[in-house]
Amino acid sequence: MKRRDQISKYQEMSVTQLRAELLELETKREVARLERQAGKLENSAQVKMISDQIARIKTIVTEKEIVATASNVGKENEIKEEKKTKLHPEGDRSLSEKSKTQTTAGSSKKTK
Repeated sequence: MKRRDQISKYQEMSVTQLRAELLELETKREVARLERQAGKLENSAQVKMISDQIARIKTIVTEKEIVATASNVGKENEIKEEKKTKLHPEGDRSLSEKSKTQTTAGSSKKTK
């Protein structure tokens, strides 16, 4: 199976399926390492190929978790903004804009 096919296959899987695949591959890698040390492994590059697959799966799992977290944070921010507008019905002026106008009004200097 080519690398692109593997990546697309892994991207279609859920996080729980990927974690199960990860456990299976880690077991395969340990068996392959032991066989290589014992001199029974025919293809010594197999350990590296399995490690590469593990890295791909971990990357995809991390990407999926980041996307899930970002979408949750986005929803939380929308809720916070709704609450702010309900609590501060003054309009679009934010607290930072209000503080800027207060500080510039109080610190104006007279020029000669």
